[in-house]
Amino acid sequence: MTLVDVRGAKAFARAGYTESGGEPQQGRTITNAEIVMNDVEQNGLRTSSLAAAFPTSSNEAQVPVIVEVNGADLERQTAVDFYIYAFDEEGTVRDRLYQHVTLDLAKVGARLRANGLKYWATLALPPGKYAVKTLVTASSKKGFARTDVVVLASAPVFVDDNPDWVLVQGTSHDKTNAAYPFDIGGYHFTPAATPRGRRFAVFVPNAAPEDVTMEPNPNVKFLGTMKSAGSAALVMELQRPGTDVELTIRKKGVATPERIPLRFQP
Repeated sequence: MTLVDVRGAKAFARAGYTESGGEPQQGRTITNAEIVMNDVEQNGLRTSSLAAAFPTSSNEAQVPVIVEVNGADLERQTAVDFYIYAFDEEGTVRDRLYQHVTLDLAKVGARLRANGLKYWATLALPPGKYAVKTLVTASSKKGFARTDVVVLASAPVFVDDNPDWVLVQGTSHDKTNAAYPFDIGGYHFTPAATPRGRRFAVFVPNAAPEDVTMEPNPNVKFLGTMKSAGSAALVMELQRPGTDVELTIRKKGVATPERIPLRFQP
């Protein structure tokens, strides 16, 4: 996986749906705000996202947001803007970020077209339910993705076996210098933004490996439970990739089991 040279990149918190660029400010603001507020599907840049929460030493979790953009849609695009907003249940934006990325197509163009762009940034959020909404723009093209996350609930994350994405490491709002979250017993991996492939892990926050168990599932091969950063990672492999399943996780001291659905797009 290649980390792109982000020349001239800017990363900062935004006070609202304002942005920079050559188009008239007012028109762009209204259009992008409507997309984000109303979850308006965008087909110019095929985009998907993942958000998962991991405990830190503070009362806010680190919430990595992984965004994947189809490489063919970015052909000849040298500038990409990422807008990420985390809305709580009352519709209030609890954290946000913006980043402008300049792509050096002479260096990454071939890999970009063949695989795509993977962007990684980290929000900081207190416990609760959130809708994490991502708007991606490149010239007149736009992409939108929404992923819901509960902080701090167990998070299923699929391992991305493709090493050839153009990877952009974005900004982080986590001020605790928390450990790398996608860690399975010391093995660091890059997550996939959508459920795909066979291998995945369910991260149970604030738990030791001996504190969690999983009920048997005929379509899931359980590989073991390992220690992760502030979590226990239950490592699994799908027997029939692409088939919807529901996992049942039990945590020591908690009477009600946690049921985690895995849904795959047709």
